[in-house]
Amino acid sequence: MARVSLPFVPTTVPRTVVAGLLAGLPVVAVYLWRGFSLASFGEEPALTLLRQGFMLVGSAAVAGVPVALYVRYGTVSPLVVASVLLVPTLLERSPPETPAFGLLLLFWPVCVAVYLAVAGVEYTLRHDGSVAGLW
Repeated sequence: MARVSLPFVPTTVPRTVVAGLLAGLPVVAVYLWRGFSLASFGEEPALTLLRQGFMLVGSAAVAGVPVALYVRYGTVSPLVVASVLLVPTLLERSPPETPAFGLLLLFWPVCVAVYLAVAGVEYTLRHDGSVAGLW
């Protein structure tokens, strides 16, 4: 049987992607388990589906991006920031509509931007060493 190769589809998945997805799965499970539904009454079903997709991608990214940065670049600071953000919100005992966890997932692009900025600073300080003579 002949092998078929599709353009833009890798034959192997990088380990950073696998590690990021595996790290994001528990947060996705918590999101689904707690039953966070941001659907409003009278809202269009397509908009509700779009919002739920946004939250699911965000719940995977909030935990997956720091792990992927660690696996790829060896940066530890995004893991510290993620643990400071995630651990208190995941362990809090409150009603199912936890505001902290919901806000964290709603503003996940900000979290990812902070992860990338902190990782960039750490990577520069570790590997360049010439940033304002700090090290």
